Amino acid sequence: MTVSSVRYSALKQEEPGTSESVEMQFGTDPDYFKSAFTYANYNDLDRMGYQAPPRYGRWTGRSAGRFTWKIRETWDEEDEQVEQRPLSPIEMILVALAFILTIATLPFSLIFTLKLVGSTEKLVVLRLGRALKPRGPGPSFVLPCVDSVHQIDTRLAAFSVPPLKVITHDRGLLELGATVYLRVRDVIASVCEIQDRDSSTRTLASTLLYRHVQKKRVCDMSHAHQKRELAATVKDELSAFTQQFGVEITEVELSEIKVLKVGENMGMAALSAVAKSEVGQQIWSVIGPTLEEIAKETRDQPEPEEYTSISLIDVGDINETERPIATEKPIATEKPTAPAVDLNHLITIINMGIDDSLTNTIGKVYQIYCKGYDPFYIDLKHGSGKAEKGKCHNPDVVLHVESSALTGLLSGNISPLSAYMNGSLRIEGSVQDATSLSHLAQRVAHLL
Repeated sequence: MTVSSVRYSALKQEEPGTSESVEMQFGTDPDYFKSAFTYANYNDLDRMGYQAPPRYGRWTGRSAGRFTWKIRETWDEEDEQVEQRPLSPIEMILVALAFILTIATLPFSLIFTLKLVGSTEKLVVLRLGRALKPRGPGPSFVLPCVDSVHQIDTRLAAFSVPPLKVITHDRGLLELGATVYLRVRDVIASVCEIQDRDSSTRTLASTLLYRHVQKKRVCDMSHAHQKRELAATVKDELSAFTQQFGVEITEVELSEIKVLKVGENMGMAALSAVAKSEVGQQIWSVIGPTLEEIAKETRDQPEPEEYTSISLIDVGDINETERPIATEKPIATEKPTAPAVDLNHLITIINMGIDDSLTNTIGKVYQIYCKGYDPFYIDLKHGSGKAEKGKCHNPDVVLHVESSALTGLLSGNISPLSAYMNGSLRIEGSVQDATSLSHLAQRVAHLL
């Protein structure tokens, strides 16, 4: 095996063919050295090498005014300029004939040609289908047969969205409406961009309100903060659409929400759906016998001798004679419920507690349905108020009360909120209005 020999030598520090001193001469040859900078005097365009961008002739003619580009940053009435192209010869002849007809029929033609525009209005004139500059306030002259006029009110206006019945995310049922405040900012766009401005805005507001409410839960809509957020969201989305035809949405207010059906517990609903399915039936067939045995053993187990109080668990299926009770210690018993009251006597007591001040404070009509009693209503809205048998045609709140809880509610022993939570009271309408009956309960409590 042979190894080649390698020799190293130092590199030369000087390039061959170059002199030790190199002198650069400026100005001798223009192609000898070029720089990106210039050494000419300021504004000396001839020596700086500056070349201006090419300029083109101005585009003029009939087609030059057909299109315009403009960015609208703010709403300004002075910016309402309409670019118009010259009239064609036929259009000029029609306008001239209309003008001659107006002059020939003076002064009778002033009835049709003179328009008075109010201080809060704008007049949009379409001449042969082309929009002219908005006019007003004050008198304005239009030509018959060739001009069509639209008088637009620029003041703040409002319209109401009809009450909607919406099924919420938790399968509850709500009834609510809204009031929308708007103002016309661009009168030409409000005439030319949309056919029916008010109807379209009302339909869009109703659709947006329905779409957002159905994603909420009943408990969410009972908070004032959630209502304000919902109103702001509807306002922003509605305003983004109406700006296309010159309408500005200033405010959206939601009406009072009526709860027609309380939302379901989604966890229990999901569990019930699983239990009704085939998988749930199979699971229950496995664990069902075991649970029944545990329940049977618990039921047959005797209670201790030192039992001194009644359990809070429902023991209605157990015979009282079979349960051992200690005789050494007294047994705590529940508070006896109030005896049933005759309906006529109850209505008389309620009428004794109603006066003008209570009617002004509450201002609602309550329809009450109770098992064992005829339907009756309490009117705390009209006149001095009254309570009568029968049904009211348009109640504000409908109450379905258990017979055991009716006397307790009126006597003040049971609050409306606690009765509503334990299921003995069902409310159709506003829960806040239902709790206002506590003012009446305070007055009739000492009469029962």
